[in-house]
Amino acid sequence: MAKKTAYAFYEHLLLLSPDQKVNAEIMDIKTAYSNDYGLASAIKSKPHITLANFGQFESMERPIVEDFEKLAKAIPPTTIKLSGFGQFNYRTIYVNVIQNKPIAQGVSAMKLRLGKKLNALDTFKPSFSNNLHLTIARNMAEPQFRQAWEEWGKRRYNASFAANGMLLLKREIDPLTFSPKESYRLIKYFPFTGKEQEAEQLALF
Repeated sequence: MAKKTAYAFYEHLLLLSPDQKVNAEIMDIKTAYSNDYGLASAIKSKPHITLANFGQFESMERPIVEDFEKLAKAIPPTTIKLSGFGQFNYRTIYVNVIQNKPIAQGVSAMKLRLGKKLNALDTFKPSFSNNLHLTIARNMAEPQFRQAWEEWGKRRYNASFAANGMLLLKREIDPLTFSPKESYRLIKYFPFTGKEQEAEQLALF
C-alpha cells in the first residue's frame, strides 16, 4: 500500500449510527430491497444518518477533529425518532427522521462556523443534512423505484434510538475524479455531553 501524504484527499462522512436493534431492522429492509428489486447496492452500506459530507486534505484533519469535538460537547444526548418512508427525485427511498432540535441546531452551527474550513475544493462542496433521513436504497432505476415505492410508500415503520454521539469516517478518493481508493474507516467518535454552559453556546459555536 502506498504511503499516505499530507496531500492525500479524503471524502468524509459525519453521521449518526442507530443502535443494534434498529440497525438489524433497517438491514432487514435493505435486504428485502436487494432480494425483491435487484438492488444489491442497498446492502453495501450500513444504516446511518448523514449529518455532513465533505472532502478535505490529510493536513487539515486535526483542526477539523478539534472543531467537531467542541461542537459535540454542546449537543446533549438525544432520541432519534423514525417514522415511515419518503423519497427523493424518484431515485432514492429512505426512512423519515422526525425533526430533532438538538441535532438540527448542531448541523446549522456546523454549516455556519465550519462551512469554509470544510470547503477544500471548489469542485467538492461540503453538504449539510438539513433534511435528516436514513437511506434504504439510492440511484434506483425508474422501474425499480416505481415497484418499490408502490409497495413501501404507505408502509408503517416506527422506531427510535438514543443518539449519544456522532462518528467521523473517511476514505481516500482521487481529487480529480472523486473515485474511491479505499473503503470508509472510522476516524473518531464524538460523544454528546450537552453540558449546560456549553449548550448555551451552541448558537455561537
